[in-house]
Amino acid sequence: MSQSFHNVNIQSHLDKMEELTAEVNNVFGDLSAQQLGWKPVKGQWSIRECLDHIMTTHNQYYPQFDKIADGRYDPAFWQKMPAFWHSFWGGQLVEYLGPEVKRKSKSPAIFRPTAGRLSQHIVKDFTDSLKLLTRKMIAMDHVDHTTVIITSPVSRLVTYSLYDTLQIVVGHAERHVNQAKRVTQQPLFPAR
Repeated sequence: MSQSFHNVNIQSHLDKMEELTAEVNNVFGDLSAQQLGWKPVKGQWSIRECLDHIMTTHNQYYPQFDKIADGRYDPAFWQKMPAFWHSFWGGQLVEYLGPEVKRKSKSPAIFRPTAGRLSQHIVKDFTDSLKLLTRKMIAMDHVDHTTVIITSPVSRLVTYSLYDTLQIVVGHAERHVNQAKRVTQQPLFPAR
């Protein structure tokens, strides 16, 4: 059900979150713990690690999202830089972290999954995480997403608009759900 939003991009993001939730439940919902934890080769992520990585990434943005939603947003020095600074970084990251893999790279340490955090209920945790992200997006709709500037969780020198941030977060989630789906297509993937 569509509703009216201040920021035109919100509805498409909400639709994508709903689509990803259905896809994850469909593709991974009935997999065993062994299947969810299986790795194609050493150094590549399992389904569980792909989904955990997405949740970990989202969690890094939530403190800023909460401040924006609650009206406590106060831009720091780097967030006050001229618009071309934010546009440059935002455009680069939207392109680089989007659903289509153009080049592979290692994720920064703060975004990597760790064995101690990997849930046995990863599919439910992941879909709950997407619902939380959806609520946070709606809660931030009262501000202009093109003028509110976010600081990257990786470096305070890297800033981009909330508009770009949401494109990054949604595209990045789609990217790693696709990566997790590719794990199930490997010839040695454990049978059900």
